[in-house]
Amino acid sequence: CAALIGDGREPDDDDKINEENVRPIYSDDDVYSHHVAIDAKTVTTEDAVLDEIVMAMENYEGNGTPAMFTTRGQVTKWLLMKDKVGRRLFNNETDLAAYIGVSGFVKVPVMKGLQRKVVTGEAPAQVTTDTYDLVGIIINMPDYTFGTDRGGQISNFNDFDIDYNQYKYLMETRMSGCLTKPKTALVIEKKT
Repeated sequence: CAALIGDGREPDDDDKINEENVRPIYSDDDVYSHHVAIDAKTVTTEDAVLDEIVMAMENYEGNGTPAMFTTRGQVTKWLLMKDKVGRRLFNNETDLAAYIGVSGFVKVPVMKGLQRKVVTGEAPAQVTTDTYDLVGIIINMPDYTFGTDRGGQISNFNDFDIDYNQYKYLMETRMSGCLTKPKTALVIEKKT
């Protein structure tokens, strides 16, 4: 999850994963994560959102067939879409994935309700704040490179805690991760 959207902890938390070491795809630079902003004012239906995603796949330059990381609710909305006669547009997730051009869907519950705010403009009178709701992230995970120091060496620590009258154990390793090739991920967002 830290590689996709960050670990969700506050910056002053001691246990926060440093985003300079494991760079989240969601907030990565546009060189690596191509951000697709779907304007909610002009794109009002779910089938129009799907069409925008299909057109955005032109910008995907990763290896192989990617997967789409999204919420269960988003996939359900797309599966429940009907045509004008009342028939379902997609019989199952496989049909939906084939339409978008992905291998399948990975449901990530912590993506539900995830937003980011973008401030634009320089002069105080020109500053605007836009809110973007995350729809999903399209990536082939082998394009995200993880690394460790000294071959992934794991350090073990144990200590007796007199306050709780028990032994405490800690296993620790160092790791890093980031996208190393341009445009290997698509971040699909709705601009509200």
